[in-house]
Amino acid sequence: MTGLRMAGLIAAGLALAAGYALLQPPEETAAAAASDIQVMEGLQVTYLATPALLDELGLHPRREFGVADNGNVVLNTEEGVFELAVHDGALESSTLYGEPLDAMALDSGAVTLGIRGRFFGQLGPEGFDKALPLPEGELYLAASSRPGWVYLVRNEPGGGRLYGIWDNGTLSTLAELPSRIQAVTDDERRTYVAGDDGLLAIDEETVQVISKATADFPPADALAARGGKLFATVNDRVYVVADGVMLAIARGIAPQLALHGDRLYCWDPERRLLLHIDIAPLYAD
Repeated sequence: MTGLRMAGLIAAGLALAAGYALLQPPEETAAAAASDIQVMEGLQVTYLATPALLDELGLHPRREFGVADNGNVVLNTEEGVFELAVHDGALESSTLYGEPLDAMALDSGAVTLGIRGRFFGQLGPEGFDKALPLPEGELYLAASSRPGWVYLVRNEPGGGRLYGIWDNGTLSTLAELPSRIQAVTDDERRTYVAGDDGLLAIDEETVQVISKATADFPPADALAARGGKLFATVNDRVYVVADGVMLAIARGIAPQLALHGDRLYCWDPERRLLLHIDIAPLYAD
């Protein structure tokens, strides 16, 4: 992917599915805290962690999370980095690193990458292994579906820059936006970027505006993509975007997003709720 500079964005046509006739409350919830969450009919929700369960574990998670290749959830918390697993209906935690990271993302669900004190590195047997010094600015990481690759976002008053970091330590500039970058994800074809101006799709040669941010429809807070479908969190709703149509599949939750198989994992740091949605029906012919 070559470096791209974007300014003077134009609006793009995107139909927003009206109403919530298909949204239904879940049949069972793990706690009363989740009772107002609604999901689209036909999609199954599994609750993994609630405020009460996290309190029992003594964890105070931050915004960053990821899903390991074994399906366990990795959370960056005030107490450190922890891996959560459900065994026989019980939530268990194990410590990966005893201190919180300034930013965190997983590489292909196998390697936990992070930022500490302006250094990029990974968690290893001896702790945090520094690998690359980073520039000044507001920095965060975003996972990629491509092995050996992770995104670095740098936001400054003048706009946002998107970088790629290879597993050999190479840092490449991918794009520069005139406003801050809110979220990044990719699939096998494109990189998707949510910024103050709207939602963009970037490939090797082009930049496509999927939707333009408005007062009624602000920028997405989180993104995940697979198989031609893009999932986005906007305010307290989760949408799926495909074929020019944006459809709400959940509301009452404002999660960070991660995909693993046919599951869309949702972590809402404000409500301290962790769940996954079975999205296989969305891919059915």
